[in-house]
Amino acid sequence: RAPQRLASRRDASLALLALSLCVAPAQRAEAASALAQQREFDLLVLLDSQKEREAQIAAGEVQRGQDDVLLEAEVRNVREEIKAIQANEEYCRAAKARLDAGEERFLKRLTLQVPDVGAAAKCLQEGFNFGLVSEGDESAVLSFGEEAFGADNGAHFAVRLLKAGGA
Repeated sequence: RAPQRLASRRDASLALLALSLCVAPAQRAEAASALAQQREFDLLVLLDSQKEREAQIAAGEVQRGQDDVLLEAEVRNVREEIKAIQANEEYCRAAKARLDAGEERFLKRLTLQVPDVGAAAKCLQEGFNFGLVSEGDESAVLSFGEEAFGADNGAHFAVRLLKAGGA
C-alpha cells in the first residue's frame, strides 16, 4: 500500500504527536514496573544522602547551601517521575486489555513522503527528540526507542521518511 501524503506540516506534526502516544502496552507496562522499582531505589539513595546532610548541618559540621537546594529538588523530581511511571504502567495494563479484547489497535510505524529526507530527519530529531535508527539517501527511520515488541522497554513508535518519488 502506498504511503498517504499529509496536506501540511501541521498535519504531519499532529499525526506525529498523536501517534507518538501509541506504544505497545504489554511491554511498556512491564518496563514501567521495572523502571519504577529502579527509581524507587534511586529515591532511597537520595533520601539517605539528604538525611546524612541534615545530620551534618544539625551538628554544625556544614552550612546549608546550594547543594542542599539541588538535592531537595532532585528528590521532588524523582518522586514525581515515580508517580508518572506508575500512572503510565496503569494506563498500559488497561490498554493491553483493550488490545487483547480487540477493542483497540496498535500503530507501530508511520511512513511519510518528504522532499528532503535529511531536513525532515533533522526536524524530527530537534523538534520531537526522535532518535535516528537508520539513514540512507532516499529514506530514514527515526524512533523514540526500540520498535521490537519483545525488547526491554520496546514497542516505541517510529517514523520512516521516504524521499518523495523515491523507493
